Amino acid sequence: MRLSLYPRALSIPLTCFLLFLTVQHIAVSEDTGTASEKELSPRYGIAALEAMGSNLFLLGINRYIRQADYAMISPDSMRTNLTTWWAWDQDEFSVNQIGHPYQGSYYFIAGRSNNLNFWESSLLTLGSSATWELLMETELPSINDLVVTSLGGIAVGEMFHRLYLEADANNLPARWVISPLDSLNSEIFEESPRIHPSRSSLRQAYLAGGIVLADYELDGTRNYEAAENNFSAYANGQIIYGDPYTPGSITPFEHFEQRFRINLSDTFYSASFFSDGSLAAFPLYDLPHSQGTAFASLHYDFIFSSLVNFSANSIGLSFKTQHHLGSSWYLSAKLHLNWIILGASEYIHLWYDAPSDNGDERRNYDLGTGEGGKFYFEVSHNKIGSLLIDYSYYGLHTIADSVPDYGSTGYSIIEILDIAFERRFFGDWYTGVSTTSYHKRGVYDEAPDTNDIISSLNFYVKHSL
Repeated sequence: MRLSLYPRALSIPLTCFLLFLTVQHIAVSEDTGTASEKELSPRYGIAALEAMGSNLFLLGINRYIRQADYAMISPDSMRTNLTTWWAWDQDEFSVNQIGHPYQGSYYFIAGRSNNLNFWESSLLTLGSSATWELLMETELPSINDLVVTSLGGIAVGEMFHRLYLEADANNLPARWVISPLDSLNSEIFEESPRIHPSRSSLRQAYLAGGIVLADYELDGTRNYEAAENNFSAYANGQIIYGDPYTPGSITPFEHFEQRFRINLSDTFYSASFFSDGSLAAFPLYDLPHSQGTAFASLHYDFIFSSLVNFSANSIGLSFKTQHHLGSSWYLSAKLHLNWIILGASEYIHLWYDAPSDNGDERRNYDLGTGEGGKFYFEVSHNKIGSLLIDYSYYGLHTIADSVPDYGSTGYSIIEILDIAFERRFFGDWYTGVSTTSYHKRGVYDEAPDTNDIISSLNFYVKHSL
């Protein structure tokens, strides 16, 4: 399945940066309760029409503007797709792993903005994705597209829908940037804000910017040209929605977190997005100075850069805890144990070494499934500063049936470690230094193993909401 042009690869992190400029004006309530939507009647028919309209709009662009071969559908192509086994497609990383979840978020928000609940909107997302695969392309229906569009679209869609409601409650003019379809339906149906401004669920947000000094220890097959300039500028941010330590909830995404980052230099670019959302929350303990909660959680992560392509759609168990030690010290820890339902990572033997093709698509990344984990630890003192440790692990077992020509089965280990120290210097402003390491080891059955390390030293200034 193809979606649209290359800039979609940056759409999610760029939307998050624009979002921060909006939400920094929201007054966060002292009330720790989470926001709840007004009960409104679901518009099932309108939701289905809007999801289908999204498909038809995209089909029109691909067919009449881009004049793409795969958009020249006919009764024969539909009949073939309806009677043929699903395949693993070969589309480029930015289309499949970023564009698909973004398009899936439109299906999902078509449901949520018409007052369908989370699970009804999830079914609409799955059905709309299947409709596209079966009826709106000449290419065979794709297994990986259906999975990524549905899971990624659900995660991205629910987060943006809830953040739109926050902005709408505060009547912020840029709220349409967060979720255009939510904004459109709000205008069409003249619905007043569905949450009260004093019940804001936005718990924390920050935006940081600085410079990066990078060091590359790349596999010999790599193209070093992209790493010639060791300096780059970067901006990153985080949004925490909902209090993870409130009473248990079976309402999905009452609490979620998302982190995003963009790096740019004259020879290098990188965009990344990491998120986890609660599907159900179960309190473990609630003491005067300590709280802990367990979650069933849904994750959507990606890195898209000159040197690294990586994504993971995961589900798992999460544990979050915090401890206040007197009036000065604060400890926090977060642990996620996940199964990666479908992940993707660059396969550099296809990226750089494969023979020239005849014009056919050739996917240059692996598709895999496997184990994953994330760990975060923070210790803070109100005068000394804060030490932050963030570690992520992804183990991807290549799906044998998905391997393209010149590819290989195998196993990839991806580790990301960030250690930072920061200190408040004025009001809600902080300055800090961090070291970041990305390490990937690929072990392949029919190709040489690979080993890549990208390390950086980051100096930054951060503003916290």
